Amino acid sequence: MRHEEPPMPIKAVLLGSIGVLAETSELQREAFNRAFAEAGLDWVWSPEDYRTLLERPGGRDRIAREAERAEIQVDAAALHRRKSELFQERMMEVGLTLRPGVAEVIEAAGRQRTLLGLVTTTDRANVSRMLEALTHPVTAEDFAFIGSRDMVARGKPDPEIYARALHLLDLAPTDAVAVEDTPESAASALAAGIPTLAYPGHYHRGRAFPPGAQRIEVLSAAAVGLGGPA
Repeated sequence: MRHEEPPMPIKAVLLGSIGVLAETSELQREAFNRAFAEAGLDWVWSPEDYRTLLERPGGRDRIAREAERAEIQVDAAALHRRKSELFQERMMEVGLTLRPGVAEVIEAAGRQRTLLGLVTTTDRANVSRMLEALTHPVTAEDFAFIGSRDMVARGKPDPEIYARALHLLDLAPTDAVAVEDTPESAASALAAGIPTLAYPGHYHRGRAFPPGAQRIEVLSAAAVGLGGPA
């Protein structure tokens, strides 16, 4: 009888955004609204509005589209910078809790010497503040790669940031598994040829993910191919 070869162990787990680590979308929505109010704008994004807006990545672009819709001129870049400042302040005030299973994955990767990546295209300051705000000790040193907006010309769903991570970590796409919380970000990982798990965040649980992304409701070391907890 012919026996199947066991699967090759993965070399890297690529967590695709700060939203994979912790739920931040509601804090970001609140920060947008505070920035709008400070700027004298009467824009208020409700949770329902924001759920729809998140279907197109890029906070600065969302502001620009809102201004176009309202037929007014705004400095989208400056307004987005202020939103980021408010978001960072709020994270530090309230603290952030890792989403279920994330600590298990990080700890298992450390034990097994599996590379970890945070393949985000958010601002570097957002990543730094988020790591500081986490109640569970996670630091930049836990990651072999941390992405940021200034590393790429095109954000997700373009696969550029994943291609950059694979290159810098000297990995083939099938050496890794990606975990993403939004359909657009999952499309980025899939376009780079990386096996992808869809771990929807709060604002994305009712949305369809691209074909090829394996949807999971619970993240665990076993789910990403690292076996169970020790």
